Amino acid sequence: MTESASPDDTQQFILQVLAQKPRIRLQNLYKGMPISNEAEVTEVDGETVLVKSNRYQVVCMYLDHETFLQCLELPHIVHCRVLQLNPTSMEVRIAHFEYVKKGIGERRQVRVEATDAINSVIQSKNASGVMKAELADLSPSGVAIYVPRKAFLSDAFQVGAEMTVTLTLPMVNILSYSNPSGASSGEGGIARFGRDALRGNAVTSMGDVAGSGRKAQTVQLDKPELKLRAVVMNVRMETLLNRVRVGMRIYPTVSDQVILSNFISQRQGEIIREVRDLHSVLFKF
Repeated sequence: MTESASPDDTQQFILQVLAQKPRIRLQNLYKGMPISNEAEVTEVDGETVLVKSNRYQVVCMYLDHETFLQCLELPHIVHCRVLQLNPTSMEVRIAHFEYVKKGIGERRQVRVEATDAINSVIQSKNASGVMKAELADLSPSGVAIYVPRKAFLSDAFQVGAEMTVTLTLPMVNILSYSNPSGASSGEGGIARFGRDALRGNAVTSMGDVAGSGRKAQTVQLDKPELKLRAVVMNVRMETLLNRVRVGMRIYPTVSDQVILSNFISQRQGEIIREVRDLHSVLFKF
């Protein structure tokens, strides 16, 4: 299939490939987190395809009314629209197939959105003073913020501009293990903290790891503060919402990286549970 093929030819080629019932993977985003699972092609009927996946994917497809399809036999990721959905059989009928631009549907790194609004303080090397912004999402190596349009300074937020981003996160649990000798393995990161790294009020608890002879230590950080060096990577105006989204690459210290990783992992678990609960609520009837 050539790049210059018409939309109709592209769709027919995609349908022919899917008629062979190859292995496919579907992907959606929920609160910044990629939800991606394998799916089975159960039927190709005219210009529609019936696929079967799991409850997590079905919930996201129900909420988004669309999905992205990946298949080794296809040269690009495919965007599809959802026509019908059966929550009992986990089957979804999709149609309107088209290739997407490179990068769309290809997110590899996990980003998460916070449950409650997290405010940040931004200080730019290109401008004096500081400004407040709302956190959009967070990943191990990046952060996105929303700046009110009236407060946005184009000189300060040029691509490549250096920033200092200060975030105060909600409670974060950090887990570490100790060997029978009492020495900390450092798995989970507590052994890598200095006293100054444990910003916020820390509460420590201990427990045995079943069958391992090791002890698990949990440090509970209440509202830890991260001060991150960042560089602006992209800027996008969101006119309807009267704000600007600024994406930045961050360079956390080792101790901040531990807090960040644990917060992201914690949010992942919360998001998965939320999707599972949504399935029960949305489809209980």
